[in-house]
Amino acid sequence: MSRLYEVVHGILAKGPRTTEELIAECRRSGLPCRPETVRLFLQLSREIEQRDGLWSRQGRTKQARIFGALQEAFTSGATYLPTEKLGEFLDKDENVTPTDIAAVCEESGQYRMQGRFILRT
Repeated sequence: MSRLYEVVHGILAKGPRTTEELIAECRRSGLPCRPETVRLFLQLSREIEQRDGLWSRQGRTKQARIFGALQEAFTSGATYLPTEKLGEFLDKDENVTPTDIAAVCEESGQYRMQGRFILRT
């Protein structure tokens, strides 16, 4: 289930999706889950909501979305990330400035900015 969680949240980090799109993306990523399993996961998840036929992560503050994107970006064990790459883990229309990122890094204490890079502390 943790792989399903990672895949679904990674897909939704790029924006809202329909159930069918999520199932197709899960299959493309090699996840061996039945469509019923994905549907049940979506319905039971507390972090995912459905509006107008689209699934998305629940509305969170901008700082919470940035922090979530940082956590996703560093799940592979990397020690640094170019700031431009953080956008891959946020919604398409999310406008994030270096000041926003620096504030989240400072507040969390888990990350810090150095030039154009975000470092895990």
